[in-house]
Amino acid sequence: MSDTITIMERLESQNELDGMHWAIKSRRQKVYENLVWVEMVNNKIRKARPGEVFKLKITVHRKRLIEDYWNIAGGLKLLLDALSHPERRKPRMFKGKLVYPGGMGFVWDDSIKYIGQPMVSQEKGETDFIVITRIKK
Repeated sequence: MSDTITIMERLESQNELDGMHWAIKSRRQKVYENLVWVEMVNNKIRKARPGEVFKLKITVHRKRLIEDYWNIAGGLKLLLDALSHPERRKPRMFKGKLVYPGGMGFVWDDSIKYIGQPMVSQEKGETDFIVITRIKK
């Protein structure tokens, strides 16, 4: 059994993310979280159960391809955090306030224990978007 979501956003490379201000990265992750949530609701995809293990297949469609694999993999960090279940991570203190972690629950956690090594590929296309498929192990 598999579930597929399509995120109609451009995936930044690791180099692009390294040059961003932390607040911009945070907003970027919130955008990913909102898009994942919309896709899960529209496609009637249930959240991952505690400890549930999936295999992920991620296809990145870009107008301009990224030649370095690790640059793509590093760029997926914000997206993988947005896919993770929020109950998996603990809230933390920030400027005297309790901040709860984000994430939509497409997968239980983004560690290798729960998603293995994601199969990542990229294709050149007219528009930028990301297709993520979770396959039940």
